[in-house]
Amino acid sequence: MKKRYHELIKKYPGLEKAVEAAFDKADNDTGRLAAGVFLPVALMYTMWILEQAERKGIKRLCFLARDGYVLYHIARVMCERWGADIECSYFYCSRYALRMAAYRFFDDSAFDKLFIYSYKVSPYIMLKRAGLDPHERQAVYTSSGFEGDEKQLMSRQQFRSFCDKIRSDSIFRDILRKRSGDAYRSFEAYVRQEEIDTTDHVGIVDLGWTGSMQYTLTRLLESMDINTRVTGFYMGMLCTPPREISCETWLFHQGNRGIRAWFSHNLAECLFTAPHGQTMGYEITDNGVMPVLNKDEPRENRDLPGSVLELAVHEAIPALKDTGYHEGYRGLALSLLRRVMMHPRKEEADALSSIVFCDDVGEQYHKSIAEKGVSGKLRKELILHKFFDRDKTDGYYWYYGSLAAGDVRIKGYYRYGYYMTRYILSLLR
Repeated sequence: MKKRYHELIKKYPGLEKAVEAAFDKADNDTGRLAAGVFLPVALMYTMWILEQAERKGIKRLCFLARDGYVLYHIARVMCERWGADIECSYFYCSRYALRMAAYRFFDDSAFDKLFIYSYKVSPYIMLKRAGLDPHERQAVYTSSGFEGDEKQLMSRQQFRSFCDKIRSDSIFRDILRKRSGDAYRSFEAYVRQEEIDTTDHVGIVDLGWTGSMQYTLTRLLESMDINTRVTGFYMGMLCTPPREISCETWLFHQGNRGIRAWFSHNLAECLFTAPHGQTMGYEITDNGVMPVLNKDEPRENRDLPGSVLELAVHEAIPALKDTGYHEGYRGLALSLLRRVMMHPRKEEADALSSIVFCDDVGEQYHKSIAEKGVSGKLRKELILHKFFDRDKTDGYYWYYGSLAAGDVRIKGYYRYGYYMTRYILSLLR
């Protein structure tokens, strides 16, 4: 495993020493993957962020929970060691918390995103996105005329029909307006506690994908009469970001279809996530405004970020010394990630299969990032089945990893068939 990735890094001596220092401390396949792939990508990405911030004259970087956790700790140490005049802070938030505060507007900053289909969706899951308790959900069911099992999974057609019933339901909107109003007030208190309103220009750091969190955050700041300019720094964008936001991307943007066809943003989120639960909201206490974190977060995901962070701070960053960002780092990061994301070996997929993921903002369910793929289910993700089986409710979070973990034959056929499927679909959207 070491040779597979080390040969790509050795042309950059500073980075090579950093990775060597960390790799020697790893004692299992997951740790070796973290040291050989995830760690150098995190280091290079953080160096790019700091360089971009200095170029733009940004003195404050807010690393968004939870994907910014490891990046925040690496950036803070880099700034201290290299004397960078940039303040780094960790900003507790989530799609759930930001949207809950923004639902009160009943516009596309959050409200429309309630009605987005996901891997699993039921009336229960959908209304939990809005934070409704059992009594409130029952009131909405009665008012909208829904009858049935609230935990029964819905097809796309059933989901659309359910959403049409409740979107304009007066009971639903009244409950949501009150809940959102409470969330808005506590979030505003947290924003002012973090002194976002005293900063002329702030950079926010996340992994990226759609720009929805920055858009919702900007909408909330505007409603609070906070004129802070916000620039987002992202690893990549899967689609065209909202025109109202300003952002920079490192590895790829919406036009890089070839990269998007193999890049697994689900896997990236798993590898970068923090060892704490999702931010569910904020509580105003005598000691200040405190984030309310989900205590039911699966424990399977909590070890990897911490181990990588420890390797970075204690082994890798000191080995970098005063190494700055190199233009070749983007190509190196893409090569490293392509090997593990599109062409993982079975032992690598097995090592990462214990990590669980959820694609829904309410996080009401989790499943392995790399299930053992079976031929029938793998075939359903290819182009012809995509056109003729649009109402499916299952799939793989990391297709290439699930393929590697499975015992199917002709894996090359499925791998490149899926690659072309994603590429073609990107042309049609």
